[in-house]
Amino acid sequence: MAALFVLTMLMGGVDAYAALPLLHGPLADIYQHRGTVMLGGLMRLLMAIGVVGIALAFLPVGRRHNETLSFAYLSFRIAECVLLALGACAHVFLIRFSHDLAQAGPHTSETFAILATASLEFTQVTYQMAMTILGISGVLHCGLMYQVQLVPRAISALGLVGYLLLFASAPLDLADVVDTRDGMGALMYVPGGLFELVVLPVWLVWKGFRPS
Repeated sequence: MAALFVLTMLMGGVDAYAALPLLHGPLADIYQHRGTVMLGGLMRLLMAIGVVGIALAFLPVGRRHNETLSFAYLSFRIAECVLLALGACAHVFLIRFSHDLAQAGPHTSETFAILATASLEFTQVTYQMAMTILGISGVLHCGLMYQVQLVPRAISALGLVGYLLLFASAPLDLADVVDTRDGMGALMYVPGGLFELVVLPVWLVWKGFRPS
């Protein structure tokens, strides 16, 4: 479970910092960087599978304390998986549009620009919807761990803060109030990133869940 937390965060980082800047750049340049764009899409798809793996790994532990919350956590992470996987399709669409743009005449360039904008909007909306669902599932997960003290409450509290900020950041990003890739919006990811990438995995490797 600790490894899955770290791996999903790292795979999401590859997509966010290697592929997405190319997708937001000129459409004509995407095809020549198709390897990096496809890698980002693959990382997002693997991340989608990984989040379900996290919930499945937690299920045998969580259901001993609250079966309803544990299965709700799994259900939310499955929904997150579907949205992330749908968003990864935009990587393929944009590579195709970039390739076709290079072969099309100038009179069709506006059409491809509209399609590219729609694809970017689609991947943005599905990603932020996935982050909203992650915020809800994370609150359930950390709330249960806090209640029954599966890990020290300070760790669970950090997770609760991180997931609440994540839940808030998604609609703010979609409303263009913040940009979660930069500035204040990116800072809203810090507590949750610290929880998933460092604090919880290190504790699970070192101590594991506390026995009931």
